[in-house]
Amino acid sequence: MRKIYLDFDGTVVDVWNRYFKVLDDFLGRNGFSRIDIEAYKSRKKRRMLDHEIVKELTKQELNVEKYVEFKREALEAKEYLRLDSLIGKPPDYVGVFHQAGFLVEILSQRRNKENFLGQIESLKLASVFDAYIVVEPCAGKNAKYQYLCDKACKGDVMIGDSIQEKECAGKCGISFLFVDSGLYGTQAIGDAKIYRDITEIESICKDETKMQDLFM
Repeated sequence: MRKIYLDFDGTVVDVWNRYFKVLDDFLGRNGFSRIDIEAYKSRKKRRMLDHEIVKELTKQELNVEKYVEFKREALEAKEYLRLDSLIGKPPDYVGVFHQAGFLVEILSQRRNKENFLGQIESLKLASVFDAYIVVEPCAGKNAKYQYLCDKACKGDVMIGDSIQEKECAGKCGISFLFVDSGLYGTQAIGDAKIYRDITEIESICKDETKMQDLFM
């Protein structure tokens, strides 16, 4: 049976509030001027780094090393993960993908697997997807590709919001669908098929004719 490998952050859950809150808390704790979330979003979509965004908006310089250390720990802490919200209704779109002949597996890159699985439970997703796969970041390598390179099969599909998923799908020889609901902007994706979010793909899958074109 064919599989859809589904990214989690930015694809299944909206992570904007979490990423912004991590930065905002750091700014507040270190005496920086605060920034607006919409201004943050627009620049993040253009692939600006957080310290570049802060410098442009506040004219202040972050201690990058100190901030990266704080962000690494905070980003997957339970208190921040609670800020994520679901995009669409997973039981609905998983059901549509099942009807289309796919198993649906989450493939997420996280450092803290325990907190990820806790988040799955708190969002009531534990029995929704067919598998939950967590890969750890791998310096200089595509961790998702390292996992999928000997598992992906012709006809499989990857859906995600970043260049990492596009590269993984390309190396595995499977289809890739980009959703514009995450931190990446469309200009970084090139020739990938681009969709607003997972609900747009769900809607297309309900039309058998359109669905055939979608996964070609």
